[in-house]
Amino acid sequence: MKREIQNELESTLSRVGVAVGGEVLDGIAAYQPLLEAWSKRVRLVGSTDPRTVAIKHFADSLTLVPLLSAMKPKEKMLDIGSGAGFPGIPLALARPDLCVTLVEADYRKASFLLAAAASLKLENVQVVSACLGGEPLDEGIQSFELVVSRALMDLESWLELGRHYLSPNGSLVAMMGSNAPDDGALRTLGLRAGLVLESVWRGELSGAGDRVTAKWRIA
Repeated sequence: MKREIQNELESTLSRVGVAVGGEVLDGIAAYQPLLEAWSKRVRLVGSTDPRTVAIKHFADSLTLVPLLSAMKPKEKMLDIGSGAGFPGIPLALARPDLCVTLVEADYRKASFLLAAAASLKLENVQVVSACLGGEPLDEGIQSFELVVSRALMDLESWLELGRHYLSPNGSLVAMMGSNAPDDGALRTLGLRAGLVLESVWRGELSGAGDRVTAKWRIA
C-alpha cells in the first residue's frame, strides 16, 4: 500500500476516533493484490483501486472497532453476507483474539474468503458457504456475541434475520449509508423484531460519504 494511501486511511479513521496498528495496515497491503487477482474472475467490489478499497471498504469496516471494545477474547462475531470480506476481515485483523465467522452464499466469493483468510494467516476466521434463513439449529450455526452485516438487505429484513443468531447478551449491528432512518424509526423497527436500540453512530468518511451504524440487543 502506497504511503499516501496509508496516511489517508489513518487520517480518515482518526477523524472518527479509530486508531489501528501496523498489523492491520500490513493486512490491508497484503489483501490488495489478492483482491485484484480474484476480481479478474469474480466480481467482489465495484472498484479494485487501492485508495477506494482502503477508504470505502477497510475504513468503513473499521469504524466498528469501538463496538468490539467490550468483547472478550474468544467471543464470537458473525458477518452475514460477507462478500469480499467486509466488515469481517478488517475486524478480524483488528481483533485477532476474537472468533470471526464469515458467511457467504456465493461459493465463488466464499472461495475467495477462504483464500484471503489463509493468505493473511487469519487463524481466527472461519468461512461458511451458505444462505442463512433464520434457522440456526438446522443450519448448524452457533449463537454469537456480535452479528453484523454491511448492505446485505433492507433494514427490516436484516433485523428479523440477524436476531436469530444472537446469544442472549449479544448485539446486532447494521451498517447503513445516507438513506438510513432517523433514530426514532431505528428504535421502532428494532422493537418490531424484538430488539432494543442501544446506540447509533453517524459520521462521514472521506470517499465513502455519510455512514450510519446502529446496534440493538434482544429486548
